[in-house]
Amino acid sequence: MDGYMIEADYVDDVLTVRGKNKAARIALAGAEHGAGDVVIARNEMASVDYSPSHGPLGFVNGHIIVRTNAGKKYQLTFRRKQQADFEQLARQLGAL
Repeated sequence: MDGYMIEADYVDDVLTVRGKNKAARIALAGAEHGAGDVVIARNEMASVDYSPSHGPLGFVNGHIIVRTNAGKKYQLTFRRKQQADFEQLARQLGAL
């Protein structure tokens, strides 16, 4: 599914997120991560938080924040038009 500057897939209890360009990859995972995808198994997730798009006419982007058992934090950002897909993802990850 497409998010804001990211693509995310959740298959077989594994979340895979890729930044669509270098800036998005750095924002997602930090400069030390490099060019690869972020891959997180469900059993490696310590917490998952969901915040829907909000504000007047949905002008504030929504996000899912995934924290791993190793202490890493990943923020998956989405726009109002992408909210239905990310709400479904949040349900699958146990945030709703």
